[in-house]
Amino acid sequence: MVADFRTDQAALLAKFPALVKIDGVLRADCAAQNEGKPASGDFCGCASAVTTGLWRSGVDPKMLPRLTNYINNPTDEGANEFVRYQGPELYRSLCVKATSP
Repeated sequence: MVADFRTDQAALLAKFPALVKIDGVLRADCAAQNEGKPASGDFCGCASAVTTGLWRSGVDPKMLPRLTNYINNPTDEGANEFVRYQGPELYRSLCVKATSP
C-alpha cells in the first residue's frame, strides 16, 4: 500500500510540479510532529505520500477540488493551508510499519 502511494506521488509530482511545495509543507510538518524524524527522511517521505494518496482517494470529497484550485494558482500561502487537512493520525501507523527494518 505505501509503495503504491509513493509511486503515485512521484508520478503526480512529476506531472504537477506545483505540488512539490505541498510535499515540502507536509514533510516539514511531519518532522515537527515526530521527534527524531527529519523532513528529508524516509518516514516523512512516507507521511507525505500516504497523506497525498488518501487525499486523492476521495476520503474527503472537497480535497480534489482544493488540489485542483491550488494547481491552477500555486502560492506558498496556499501550500501552507494544506497542513490543516492532515496529521500524524493519517500516516503514522502505516509509515512506522513501512520504514521499520
